[in-house]
Formats: sequence, structure tokens, C-alpha cells
Amino acid sequence: MDEEKLREIGTAKHTEIFGPDGVEWREKFRAINPDAVDYLMKYCFGAYYCRPGLELKIRELCTVAALAVQGRWPQLESHIGGALRVGATKDEVTEVLMQMQNYAGWPIALTALEIAVKAFETFDAEQGE
Repeated sequence: MDEEKLREIGTAKHTEIFGPDGVEWREKFRAINPDAVDYLMKYCFGAYYCRPGLELKIRELCTVAALAVQGRWPQLESHIGGALRVGATKDEVTEVLMQMQNYAGWPIALTALEIAVKAFETFDAEQGE
């Protein structure tokens, strides 16, 4: 697949996951480093997120697990919202985070659950709940 097509499908997938916040994020970071945004859209979201084999909800839940274990809190909050936008439930998100306590420990799992509360509130506000 050519690079322009990867950018196009990656940007569409990024927007599907992050909604209007994704557009704002891309513009903010494009002003700082357009190449970083370009590579992320083409290679992360175009080449990997669009692969067959896993539905998008499962990809996002895997991402949530990885970010929690790494303690990447801002990205975790964004991807929890993304997981919810593409069909994950709050129960699925919290179960993934609880499962991570076995691998990263209770402090990581508890902080991740605190982040989830904020992400759930943001998501609910977006949905008008």
C-alpha cells in the first residue's frame, strides 16, 4: 500500500477512535513536529490498526493493557476513551485493568483505575450522560 493511502486510512482510523479530540490533537502536534504525526498516522494507525485479524475494540483493549502496565497515564486516558468509542464497555475496561495487577502490581492497577474514572466521566460528558 502506498504511503498516501496509509496516511488516509490511518487518519480515518485515528478519528474513529479519538473523535474530534483526535483532530485537535493532530493539529496541535503537527505544529510542533509534522513528521511525527505523519508517521503515527501512516504506520501505527494505517499499517497496524487497520490490519485484519482483530476487531478494533480488541486492539484498543490491548492498547489499554499495555499503556497501563507501562504507566503511560495521559495516553492511557485517551485510549480508554477510544476503547469506549469503538464499542468496549466500562466493565471490559476495568476488567482489563484489574488483570494487569497480576503483571504490574496493585499500585499500577489502582492508578489505572483512577485514570479510568476520569476517562469514563469524559466519555459520559461527550455522550450527554
